[in-house]
Amino acid sequence: MNITYRELNEDDYKNIEITFGDILNKYNVSNFKDKATTYGAFDNDRLVGIISIVILPLLEPLEGEEAFINHIEVVEDYRRNGIGTNLLKLAEDWTKEKHLFQLRAWSGKNTVEAINMANKQKYVMSQSIIYDINAPLYTERKYVFGYNWAKRFD
Repeated sequence: MNITYRELNEDDYKNIEITFGDILNKYNVSNFKDKATTYGAFDNDRLVGIISIVILPLLEPLEGEEAFINHIEVVEDYRRNGIGTNLLKLAEDWTKEKHLFQLRAWSGKNTVEAINMANKQKYVMSQSIIYDINAPLYTERKYVFGYNWAKRFD
């Protein structure tokens, strides 16, 4: 395994879709503008991991901006090899370069790998319960349980 990392560009669209499906639209990982970026992990030419970050304004009364992880994923056969952690470090470096307040993400409780990785990397973990406005009234899945996690860089 020879893993390399780089910032993705528009030529990588097809590679993203082949590897991870419709995350381009679902998580806006195709935003290659100044206020967002996406990094990929490659085994030779094969895309095996991705992290997408976007800049968001802080809510009042705070001023400034933060980086938010839209999506982080590693191909199942490549997990538990430090790829997610290395992608997270790239996101941290990008956040620092942009002089942003913090790097933040949200993970549902079923994304155990992401939650454990964030905890191991010393992110502050905050339990979170979100009301799912898209859940049909006749289902029991009205709430989504997970964690907000963040690390300050100001």
